[in-house]
This record gives sequence, structure tokens and C-alpha cells, in this order.
Amino acid sequence: MISTDEIKHDFAAIEAPKDLLNLLNKVKRSVLGGKYHPFSFDQLFYYSNPRREDVVRYHSFTIPKRSGGTRTISSPVAGLKSILTTLNDIFQAIYRPSKQAMGFAAKRSVVTNAQIHVGQRYIFNTDLKDFFTSINRSRVWRRLTLKPFSLSDDIADIVAGLCTMRDRDANGRVRYVLPQGAPTSPIITNMICDRLDAKLARLAKRFGLRYSRYADDITFSSMHFVYGKGGRFISELHDIITAEGFEINDTKTRLQHLGIRQKVTGLVVSERVNVSKEYARELKLLIHIWLRYGYLHALDSYTQKHQHTKGGIANLEAIIKGKLNYMRMVKGANDAMVQRLQAAFNELKHDSIRLEHRFDSWLPTLTFNATYTRSEIEALEGISLKLRVDTTKVCAYLAIDGNEYPVTISRHISSATRLELMHSESNSAVWRNHRISICSNEAGSFILLHKRLRRYKPKAEAETESYKVIDIDTFIAMLNATEQDFHLETLCLNAPF
Repeated sequence: MISTDEIKHDFAAIEAPKDLLNLLNKVKRSVLGGKYHPFSFDQLFYYSNPRREDVVRYHSFTIPKRSGGTRTISSPVAGLKSILTTLNDIFQAIYRPSKQAMGFAAKRSVVTNAQIHVGQRYIFNTDLKDFFTSINRSRVWRRLTLKPFSLSDDIADIVAGLCTMRDRDANGRVRYVLPQGAPTSPIITNMICDRLDAKLARLAKRFGLRYSRYADDITFSSMHFVYGKGGRFISELHDIITAEGFEINDTKTRLQHLGIRQKVTGLVVSERVNVSKEYARELKLLIHIWLRYGYLHALDSYTQKHQHTKGGIANLEAIIKGKLNYMRMVKGANDAMVQRLQAAFNELKHDSIRLEHRFDSWLPTLTFNATYTRSEIEALEGISLKLRVDTTKVCAYLAIDGNEYPVTISRHISSATRLELMHSESNSAVWRNHRISICSNEAGSFILLHKRLRRYKPKAEAETESYKVIDIDTFIAMLNATEQDFHLETLCLNAPF
């Protein structure tokens, strides 16, 4: 693995584009090893000019904000993202954020940001409006020519071009700004805010305050009051932020007094750093509903309150796991509530894990008489695969001329994936990893919807190609030969979840 000192040495020696390209490839090779595929000059210059309208560099989409409204995320295309990810590794080696920057910095987080302001009588929060898009290409270029980067003008121009995107403001004017969603954007915001942090830290010291910044979220706290409208502190704060090219978001500005629930970057800081009661209550409720009423009821409860940011079906298991990990980070792994909720969550997963192992052990005993993709099934005239929610579980059926043939769904397919399958087209990515097979074992025959087999090679697998193209009558005859009422409860392949 390439060392930080080696990156610093090579970065300081950059004089021409080839030196930048060599360092990018050196760092990429160090990270990826045998999977390494070098960047080329063509790739570097193809993406480094945001003025080119013929080059697709970013895909933009919106996600809902907690406070209402939407936020635009601009994700770089794969080729540019690979360059920016490597460039971010280089920035991480070269640059250290100011002491006041709590976001996008090693060993700092919303927790360390909140700890600074615990137990203070007054907490003053404000927000920088349009934070990422208020940083334009010229500001990024200028910062890269200063220490610790000290890049020449032409190299800084290439790097700034890679890290910014073409955009239009509210009046339709073209601008080149920092995209929210690029790997390099978070650390660049800290670079740009170095001088802002220094000025606000001096302001805080003069007024006897504590100061920290998490991305665009600015917090001051104190035991005495200096936050009156029109007062010296507020006036100087506005002057500094304006002089640094930012604008205060008045709708996000608030003063919190001791005695009410004080929050900093979403965490309660009145007596100690803690998650909010609402956060803990929702997590406990989700786990309880899942345990008591099943996965679909818990998922319905969650989706009624939250818009799933990526569209499609939310993965409730991943959501609960993420919430537990966040609570553990805030409260500590030894916290009694964390341990109780983790134990309850483990109970939810226990049966699924155990049954998957049982499925693994039984799978080699099955004979796969014919295996199809969903597209191959539905290419046969008059046949379609249907998935729907029956009572509390997702069930599958083959619909043939008005008749429904039940399909056993492997317990190896999670509840979230079943819902994805139900709402996805037959040519989607999730369906490419699943198959429909006519199977049999010593107990009988059945139709099985299962994950694409990778580890096992059933005896009849070599023969399945002969079933790829068949006529409808042959297929129906095969179905009629199965025992439709047979459910593999012993294998737990179709047990309720």
C-alpha cells in the first residue's frame, strides 16, 4: 500500500499532466492491486472540461429532505467517478481540515461535533444556503494553487475541471460549481472553508463562545447570551460569512435555551450526547412490529412515514441495521438500550439464517429437471409469472390460460428481495440473478423460484439447455406432472416470514 509520505512526495513533484496521471495510476494500483486498470490521458482530458456539452459527466436526481423539500444529488458517471475516488485518496493524504471542521474528517463525526456543545446554556445554530453550489470552479482552482497543494495554474485547472460540473442557476445562467454527490466534493468544501473556520474561531474566542462546523451546519454555544438580533455578534457573523462567499439560511437559524431539548446535528446535547426520543421510539417500534406481525407490516409502517430515496422497495433489514449502528456510535456498544435492541434484531434474523443453512444442506439433494429465467418462461405464449401479497407474505404463481399453478419461493430469498421481484420487470438486474425451476426429490416434484445457482452443480443441470425452447403443450404437461399441493415445509422453502 502506498504511504502518505510517498503520495505527498509525488504530489509536490507534479509539474505536468503526465505527473498527475502517473500519481493517479500509482494510487489506484495500490488500492486495487490485481484489478488495476490504468487511467489514460484521453480519459483524464475527456472529463476535465466541464464546459463540454457533448460529454455526459453527471446524472442528477432529487431526494427528500428531512425538513421538507428536495435536495439535488449529482452522481458522476463511472469513468469520472473512478478518477475522483482516486483523487479523493490523494487529497486525504495531502490535506488536514481545520480543528473546527467536524464533517468529512478522520476520527470526527456528528458525535464529536455534538460533544463540543454539551451542557451549554445557549446553543445557536445556522446553516449556509446552497452550500455546494455556492462553491464555483474558480474558487476550487484558487484553493488548489495555495498551500498545502501549491499546484501550478494549468494542473489546478485540470483538477478543478474534474471536480466541478456545469449547472444553471435559478435565472438560467450557466455556472460551473461543486456537485453534491461527487467523491471529492466533501473534502473540497473543507478546503474552501479553512479561512471561514479561522475567522469564526477568532470571533468565537472574542465573545467567549464554542464554535464548530459540520459541512454547512454552523454551531456556537455559551453560558452567556450574545445572540440578540442586531447585536455585535450577529452583525459580525453575517459580515464574515458574506465576505467568504456564503449566505446564511435564515430559515435554518435558531437559538436553543437550556431547559428545552437542545440538539446539534440531530443529536440531543442537553446533558450528554444522545439520539432523540423519536429516533429510539421508531427503531423499537419497527422491531416490535416485525416480531409481532411480520416483515410486511413493519415495512408498511416504515414506508407510511418515509419516502424511500431510491424509489422501489426499501430494504427494512438494512434500514434497521443502519439505525442500530448509528445508535451504537452515539450511545456506545455497552449501552443497555443498544444491547436490548440488538438482541431483538438478532432474534428476527435467527430463523432466516438457520433456514438458509438448512436450504444449503438440502439443495444438492434436489434434481433440477428444467431451469428458466423469467423472460424465457414468459416468452411462451399464454404463460406469465405473477407475484402478489397474500395475507402477510409474497406468493408466486404461474398463470396459464386462466389457471394458477403455485410456485414455491425459496426461503433463501429475503423478504425485501421478494418485494423487489414483485415490482421489477423481467429483464431487471434483480431478476437476472433468479431462476424458475421444475424440481424433484424423493418426496415429490414442485416448481421453485430460487436464486441463480452458483456454488452447486445439480446432476441434471447439463440437461437443462434442452428445455430452453419447448412448446406450450410440453411445458403444461411438465407442470401437470408436479404435485401442486406439495409444500416443502421440511425444507422451510415456503414457510411464512
